[in-house]
Amino acid sequence: MGMELGLINNGVRLHRLKAGVAAGQTDIKSDGVDVSNVDVVTFLILLGAVTNSGSGNSIKLQQSVDDVDGNYQDILGSRTVIADADDNKVLRIEVIRPRSASGKFMRVYVDLSDANLVLDGILAELSITRTLPAARQAT
Repeated sequence: MGMELGLINNGVRLHRLKAGVAAGQTDIKSDGVDVSNVDVVTFLILLGAVTNSGSGNSIKLQQSVDDVDGNYQDILGSRTVIADADDNKVLRIEVIRPRSASGKFMRVYVDLSDANLVLDGILAELSITRTLPAARQAT
């Protein structure tokens, strides 16, 4: 699992899921993060230089029940295309109420079909579920 960087404020934690990766054309998989007690998870993908990007280069989210590499499945609708113009940008993917039958672990998968990309890192910001107050008693 990713390294927890700490508590930002009440109920919000920041995790580093992937450290920087030098320029290359090999697909990149972040560590998984447990989202079982989370209201919102925001993934921040920090890009460096992007060259020779084609339409097949993208970032997508994956989910697993047990955080085992071969068991991760793509989350439909999460794919974001990486363009040459995305040099030194931060791509953000936010998932509201990420719980599902597909699993409690999520990660970022960077598909580099054509691009030569520098990755500065991947972060996950977790907004933790809060307990609601008890319902008012009828009098």
